[in-house]
Amino acid sequence: MARERQRGWWIPWLFVGFFGIVIVVNATMIVIASRSWTGLTTNSAYEKGLAYNENLEAAEAQKDLGWSIDIDANLTDGLDGTIMVELRDRDGRPIDDADIEILFERPTHEGSDFVVRPGGTGQGRYEADFTAELSGAWNAHTVVRRGAAVFIDDSRQMLR
Repeated sequence: MARERQRGWWIPWLFVGFFGIVIVVNATMIVIASRSWTGLTTNSAYEKGLAYNENLEAAEAQKDLGWSIDIDANLTDGLDGTIMVELRDRDGRPIDDADIEILFERPTHEGSDFVVRPGGTGQGRYEADFTAELSGAWNAHTVVRRGAAVFIDDSRQMLR
């Protein structure tokens, strides 16, 4: 004597199928996330948070300086390039005898960062050669020191 299938016998299989799909999708997302991790977005975030008021005071002091900076970085041969920086005061006069340090950070690749220290060529212009690991978009963190004055600029540079 053959037994008839009970009504709704397939409903437990809906649950199994649903959770199977959820597990497969989650596993896929985990694999994609672990393969595309580019590293930390900031170092010592806690200390930066504690120094927030000092940073505001430094920004106000920088604003009082009235300096302006223009950075032009280009690749000239493959991944070798030149950078030209123009530094001016509030009245547009060139600023000479400053120490400039530019940290280029690649936002999408950890470990590709490099530092450039342009030398003065006169009339507020500073130049240097550099070699980048990659072309494309870079974050340029510039620190200018002249005597006790410090000027900081963050810009986006497209190296092509």
